[in-house]
Amino acid sequence: MPRVPDDPDTVTGPFSVQVMLADGTGMNLAPGELAPGADGRLRPVRKSSVVRGQPNMPGLWFSSVMRRHVGYESLLERNRMVLLDFAADTAGYLEQPLKLTYRAGGKKRVHTPDLLVWRHDGSLVLCNVKSSENLGRGSFPAQSEACAQFCELERIDYEVLTEPDRQVLENVRWLSGYWGVGTEDSPAYRAMLERLLDQPGTIGDLIEASGEHPVVSRPVLFSAIWSRRFSIDLNEPLSNDTKVWLTNAN
Repeated sequence: MPRVPDDPDTVTGPFSVQVMLADGTGMNLAPGELAPGADGRLRPVRKSSVVRGQPNMPGLWFSSVMRRHVGYESLLERNRMVLLDFAADTAGYLEQPLKLTYRAGGKKRVHTPDLLVWRHDGSLVLCNVKSSENLGRGSFPAQSEACAQFCELERIDYEVLTEPDRQVLENVRWLSGYWGVGTEDSPAYRAMLERLLDQPGTIGDLIEASGEHPVVSRPVLFSAIWSRRFSIDLNEPLSNDTKVWLTNAN
């Protein structure tokens, strides 16, 4: 008989958390210990697995922020990792970061959230990644309520991440292919920077101003956009007519 989903209104503590240290040792955290410990010392509490016939598509994404392959359990998770790598406030993140134990309907439950994100300002965000159509299905409402209550006690943020904007994702995924292209010592970059100091221009304008062949200048330009030195409207398709401006400049 299928298990009846837990009622979110019955979710209570006490909450307990187990994390995995870099040496593979599991550790239980007391209340308030998560925030100070959420750094490079932690590892995922489980690894993604592939099972015949499973509906999701797990895999590995090389994170430009983490400088390692990060395991995802669905394409939606991967897409969210792409956007985290691009976000200016992302200092790092960890997939399947912890096991959260709580009670629902008087019974012990365990849930593994999808991501733990730490920002440059020192704040933490615990995230569940779920498609919009599945937000109200199965055990997720109760799991999400448990995460929300736990995060309130820990004084960290909690977010449920659903499908990102398709055009924004398409643009950021394209730009992500250029994250490793150097710009600091590039004559093409310096020429494009000088052009933008005068006024915004288009991608076509900047490639022409670079003085280099497009095969050389285009990757440098996309790398500068990926690193947020230059900015564009991510809501519009990329083309030679895309407007480019210096980040933090009008």
